[in-house]
Amino acid sequence: MKTIIIAAMLLLTTGSANAVLIDFEIGPLCTPPNGPTPCAPETFPETQPLTTLYSPLAVTFSGPAPGQGGAILLFGSFGLVHSGEDILAFNPKSPSIYPRFPETLTFSHLVSHVEISAESGNTCFANCALDQTFVMDAFNDSNVLVASSTISTHFFSLLAVDAPNIRSVRINRLSGINGSVFDDLSFTFQAVSEPSALWLLLVGALALWWVRHRISNLPAT
Repeated sequence: MKTIIIAAMLLLTTGSANAVLIDFEIGPLCTPPNGPTPCAPETFPETQPLTTLYSPLAVTFSGPAPGQGGAILLFGSFGLVHSGEDILAFNPKSPSIYPRFPETLTFSHLVSHVEISAESGNTCFANCALDQTFVMDAFNDSNVLVASSTISTHFFSLLAVDAPNIRSVRINRLSGINGSVFDDLSFTFQAVSEPSALWLLLVGALALWWVRHRISNLPAT
């Protein structure tokens, strides 16, 4: 009986937290170590911003206006990649239909950790600045800032935020010119318990104990 109560109380205070990794590989299906996941179509145009393509993985992307925002590019277009063959790319000097900052990532479920690798893109653009400064701001359901991360980098470096109840993150570039690239987005869903069902389990266990206790204390006949 004591074991049942302890197990129920532990379940009440813990939950499962699952992580998602998106490496922006192109193809009808990508096959990371944990199995196939939705990815960009083979014909995904370089000028088309990434929007709801990854919504089955609980995240959508948006730029500052319709027709703007990061787009997936083959690594050959930039000459660099963090993993795989494809990247999420921004070229602020392109026409307005091309990628623009800031990029907002909105999660359909609350998350507690978000990270992405950022790179200045210096190796592929002529006259690129050696370093660019990036910031990632995290917001809750009320659009209140709950965490922020800033880096200045030339090579791929990690932008990462940790906070409870993250609903969206906004990625912006504070300094630098020409192109910027990102790869290997990872986020962790916030652990969620199921108190109603677990409380029922605990109440049922206590009721069973009480009935058994009453029976054992009945006078012998």
